[in-house]
Amino acid sequence: MPARCVIFSAINPGEPVGGRGRHDTSWGPSSWAAAVAAAGVHTVRGFADYPDTFAVLQNNGFKAKGILMWSPDGQPFGFPVNNLDSWASYVRDIVTRYAGSVDSWEVWNEPPNFTADVSPASYAKIVQVAYNTAKAAVPGVRIGLAAKSVHIKWLAESIDAGAKGYYDYITLHPYETAGLVRQGWEGEYMAIAPTVRKMLAQKDPSRANVPIEFTEVGIPTNWPARTFSYAVPEPVQADLLVKYYTMGIAQGVSQIDWFEAWDGDTPDPATSGAPFGLITRDSRKRPVYYALKSLVGYLGQNPSYLGWTNFGGAGYGFYFRRGQIVVLVGWANSDQQIPLNFSTGLVAVTPGTFASKRVTSLQLTSSPRIVLADPGTSETVTWAQDAQQSRSKPFPWGGDYSGVSSVSIVAGQPDQGLHWVNKPGLVSIDGVPAYSMVGQSGAAFTVDPNFLSWTSQRITVAAVVRKVGDGAAGFNLKYESTAPISTTDGNGFNYGPNCWCNVPAGGPTTFTWVLDNPRFVGMFGVNLTLDSDSAQYANYAIERITVTKTP
Repeated sequence: MPARCVIFSAINPGEPVGGRGRHDTSWGPSSWAAAVAAAGVHTVRGFADYPDTFAVLQNNGFKAKGILMWSPDGQPFGFPVNNLDSWASYVRDIVTRYAGSVDSWEVWNEPPNFTADVSPASYAKIVQVAYNTAKAAVPGVRIGLAAKSVHIKWLAESIDAGAKGYYDYITLHPYETAGLVRQGWEGEYMAIAPTVRKMLAQKDPSRANVPIEFTEVGIPTNWPARTFSYAVPEPVQADLLVKYYTMGIAQGVSQIDWFEAWDGDTPDPATSGAPFGLITRDSRKRPVYYALKSLVGYLGQNPSYLGWTNFGGAGYGFYFRRGQIVVLVGWANSDQQIPLNFSTGLVAVTPGTFASKRVTSLQLTSSPRIVLADPGTSETVTWAQDAQQSRSKPFPWGGDYSGVSSVSIVAGQPDQGLHWVNKPGLVSIDGVPAYSMVGQSGAAFTVDPNFLSWTSQRITVAAVVRKVGDGAAGFNLKYESTAPISTTDGNGFNYGPNCWCNVPAGGPTTFTWVLDNPRFVGMFGVNLTLDSDSAQYANYAIERITVTKTP
């Protein structure tokens, strides 16, 4: 499905659209609207409900998308299930006032965040009322079903609880999964929309093909005076924007909204938060700004996706067509370089600088490049053929694991369809390699989405571990399951049987769990963990862990 490259300035989640309280200056689009429009971007998600600020958006050619959030004064902020008439009045008022200017409204920001009531049934009630009320007031308006992160279980339970059929699109905020792209997790990120489609086909077939939007995604860089553990250097931020957008479009996401246009919305650097913006507070355009400008400029407002390549396992490339031109957006794995040679001089773009030049060859690195194959060149034909062949294949992540019965990690060897989140250091114990968990609070893993995603299949998990030193050593197995959210940790993770597992001294010990109800969706890019609660109990090392489909 074609996607539009779009941008947004997020509202303060504690103050919904329609609120009349204090708002951060980032809501004032005069700080960034002209510059962002000059990058070719003309959509914002979230806005302050003030005529003067909205007029700035309109005067700069922006189309706005809204967020429906309202709760009675004097009560804990949350889903207004006990005030549905007032909720309906709020919805009717806001969609009517912006009719013709705002045609898309998602219900809540990141549910079940920002609410004292975290029940999918409560959310389903306000979705129903919002849908019926908005459609009656403005028949052509779109209503979005929302969830935090990649909380597909939340969407599924909301649909089961009464939201079925009462939405026109789906919204997600895949910050955590996108953040893992840095360590080569393209396969997990590429599985988000396909997993949503599997869920919708099962839960709400009439809505199986509704648009999916990433209405927030981004990664911060650092403030000059302060560093943040999750922030990246500015050039890397630009690289990741290109990867997030390119792979979002490739998996069929219809719109992608970068958090954020300008640094004003994040908290003050002296307290918490970090800058995500395309533009700094002193109006400097970061490399990430030019990266977005490059994508919009060279892929167009409605990119036409053709297919992918993985350069023989050395990296990833995605093909697009713009008129008669075939465009490649590609990069190498972090430990690779990919030589590309062309039949004639082709335009190659460095997204983070918007610089371009004609070249007959180049070396792809982990920093993406955009390459344009002119009509009539051999690359136009061969790239299109390569793209066509890929469309019928599972997207690879170190191999094709769509038909195997088992995936595993063996210390010192390449991962085989099972992947570490933040792999620890390798040690040798009695001459046997192992991954040391000392100083960690637990180990987190995901299976290749082509091996198991959404479909519930009995599996056996086996871990070979051994104690390290004299400290305590133990863990629980936690995994994404079919259990109701209300009976899990709130994010869909449940405890496996036979826990707590104490690791005895001596040689290696094998722990085995048979799980009857896994449902892997990768909400935070994670499917299962060995959770030690704290580093105090993590004095052990992992030699091997295996996940096997079990009859």
